[in-house]
Amino acid sequence: MTDIFISTALKIGMKYSGSRIQDARFTNPSSVACPEQSRRVCRRSPAFTLIELLVVIAIIAILCCLLLPALTNAKKMAKLITCANNLKNMAATVATYAGDYDSTLPPFNADIWDSARYDNFAPDGRGYKGRLDEMWKLMTPYGFTKNVAQCPFSGNYGNSSVWMNTWASRSSYFYTMTDYSQYGGYWDPRTYKLLMLTRSITGNFGTSMSPAQKEIVKDTCTDPHDLSASYANNHRTSKGYLESQNILFLDGHTEFRRPPRTSKGLGLGAGTGFYY
Repeated sequence: MTDIFISTALKIGMKYSGSRIQDARFTNPSSVACPEQSRRVCRRSPAFTLIELLVVIAIIAILCCLLLPALTNAKKMAKLITCANNLKNMAATVATYAGDYDSTLPPFNADIWDSARYDNFAPDGRGYKGRLDEMWKLMTPYGFTKNVAQCPFSGNYGNSSVWMNTWASRSSYFYTMTDYSQYGGYWDPRTYKLLMLTRSITGNFGTSMSPAQKEIVKDTCTDPHDLSASYANNHRTSKGYLESQNILFLDGHTEFRRPPRTSKGLGLGAGTGFYY
């Protein structure tokens, strides 16, 4: 009886041992030696071959070439929208200011470097030009800020050194917030008079115009084919030529224009008789 029990136990043990060897053989291939006939060391295949890596790099390069122009255009469109929003904010500033001053706009014209008040006459009867700060100080209580004051395409955008910094102040917008009916227009302070939201407007040389025709703020720019003052072109081509312009009108609407429908806005004039 004892012999039968021992014999049965040995058979079970041998069967269990064989199953473990078989399981190990199929579940852990790395533990099994390479076939003797190959006589080579087993190695894991690399994740990528050189050719596969080069193909991936080429695909990434092609995608970059396709996407970069689209990203550049998207960035440009974002700046154009910001520029237009600046002018809309100026419209709100001007309207709010006029609400406090009997429908009168801030009494200034201004260019890149200077401002000129409508009633600031020089001894010869023409006019003084002053700092941009003098105009900006009237507008800052109504939401006017250094970023609103500069076109995002301009190097002045976000630049504190050109904001409220006396004669170092610079503007990338051109202002004509006065009415004028005599020869000379915005460049001759003798012609300035107050511009109001509720009064008829006279344009250059005495011609009448509606609020929807009266420009009050616009991107500074020169003539479309002029490179001598290309620094004034906020929206410019890679060669410096004028590409486009945003304009704010007295009735509060803005327009985006391309040459030849752009409106030159460069300097107030610095002829004989203009004083600082």
